[in-house]
Amino acid sequence: MVFLLASAAATQTLTESNCLICRMNDATPISPLNSLGPKSQAMLAQAGIHNLGQLRALGSVEAYVRTKRVNRGVSLNLLWALESALCGEPWQQVARRYRTSLLLALAINL
Repeated sequence: MVFLLASAAATQTLTESNCLICRMNDATPISPLNSLGPKSQAMLAQAGIHNLGQLRALGSVEAYVRTKRVNRGVSLNLLWALESALCGEPWQQVARRYRTSLLLALAINL
């Protein structure tokens, strides 16, 4: 079961006019996404996630699960950053607002 949280609750507050991520196409590499730094990008690459289309298709929870499988050092901060990258909200806000729903989705996917 895959949860695409960013395409549901989180993006309800965003419109295409104020959302940079909404204007990016699927072929866009993950490097310009604000919440994913070089270490996160390298870990995602190890998991086979190289562009925005792949990240969108998987959603934040499945992308986190796949990355965690290949790199045990992954923390929940990556989950917040992935959701942040998909919805355009700062990761700190994602961690506060969507923590429970993300953790529940993660528990179902493990």
